[in-house]
Amino acid sequence: MCVTSDFDLMCVPSDSVRLVGGRSLCSGSLQIQDQSLAQSWAGVCEGALDRRGAEVLCRELGCWAPLLQGALSPLGQTFHCEGNESKLMDCNRTRTGPETCPTLNLTCKEPLRLVGGASRCEGTVEAELRGEWRRVTSYRWDLEAAAAVCRDLDCGSPVSTEKRVGSDSKVWFVGTDCVKKKSSVRDCLYDDGSSSSLLQVICSDSVRLVGGRSLCSGSLQIQDQSLGQSWAGVCEGALDRRGAEVLCRELGCWAPLLQGALSPLGQTFHCEGNESKLMDCNRTRTGPETCPTLNLTCKEPLRLVGGASRCEGTVEAELRGEWRRVVPYHDWDLEAAAAVCRGLDCGSPVSTEERDGSDSKVWSVRTACVKKSSVRDCLQDDYDSSNSFLQVICSDLLNVPEVSVSEGVWAPRAEGELFGPRAQEGDWASPGEGGV
Repeated sequence: MCVTSDFDLMCVPSDSVRLVGGRSLCSGSLQIQDQSLAQSWAGVCEGALDRRGAEVLCRELGCWAPLLQGALSPLGQTFHCEGNESKLMDCNRTRTGPETCPTLNLTCKEPLRLVGGASRCEGTVEAELRGEWRRVTSYRWDLEAAAAVCRDLDCGSPVSTEKRVGSDSKVWFVGTDCVKKKSSVRDCLYDDGSSSSLLQVICSDSVRLVGGRSLCSGSLQIQDQSLGQSWAGVCEGALDRRGAEVLCRELGCWAPLLQGALSPLGQTFHCEGNESKLMDCNRTRTGPETCPTLNLTCKEPLRLVGGASRCEGTVEAELRGEWRRVVPYHDWDLEAAAAVCRGLDCGSPVSTEERDGSDSKVWSVRTACVKKSSVRDCLQDDYDSSNSFLQVICSDLLNVPEVSVSEGVWAPRAEGELFGPRAQEGDWASPGEGGV
């Protein structure tokens, strides 16, 4: 089975099995093609495979061991594999007729690794393609792209990433836009020769925020040995303010901004506040339960300097512990500046412009990226230096509806959660609470 990626033609060495509907070629619903089915593709029922059968399938597809196992059976009800077969259809099989049943969903690990780091969730990115391991590099790279590496390794969120120069060798190139489309690193690899460039990524290994607008916001999930390494949501009230501060710091973000339903005393995590990881905090063990999931937003490592208030001035950001001015590649506008104001909890952009100043080291940012994510997630170290800088003025007195820009016309969007009443000092209140 062959598929065309953005850059290359990649072939999966199987003509009888496939995973469909997943975010990569290594995940999805299992389908088989069989002579007895007149060559049509048919779904496979939950429980049809055991662990050994799933391992045979993943190996046949050029992937690694099963990661998310769907509804596997202790003894495969349809496929009975020894584990050393090269193809799933080589396994002994109990023939079954057409039936209505839930389809088996499976995710295999990607042939990917981080080497040279302190744990399996940090180091230099390497990938296997056509049986050959090489370093992975990219022409453009940022935290949003690094999220695909962490996701493929079943680690948490990317905390930091950078391109470095090493020895010249054959490498796999990865398409940044491709992995940002919620695909996988493996599906976006192509061979473009050799390079001295390499990618380093550090992921959080046991916590992540998912479903938010940026990597510093979303629903809290944890990964724990007692949960069989599966990711599980954390209930509202599980953290207090100190626990939320530990979590944000672990993810490379700043202090909690939108606190969700924090408890005055964390009901699950009891943090002193100086821990480096949330899972280092004392914890009250709780069993599986149905509850509202805790949502949290941490501040971005971002600031506006030289203005009359914290909500106006020159844009600066911190990446890997270093503060620099931020400059765009091109086409900076008010819609892009909205990401700056949003990351600072400063309302909406009032004005923005790009100016020339003294030459210095800068972080570059792609405008299209920040319009969908955040400034932090889109920073790149692509320029040695620049004399350009950005100035932004945000509305810091009143939380007005967020705007979009189309051909110079301002249009209000629907209000989000930020516009409701808040309990913490310094938070936004709607105009209806006391008027303007």
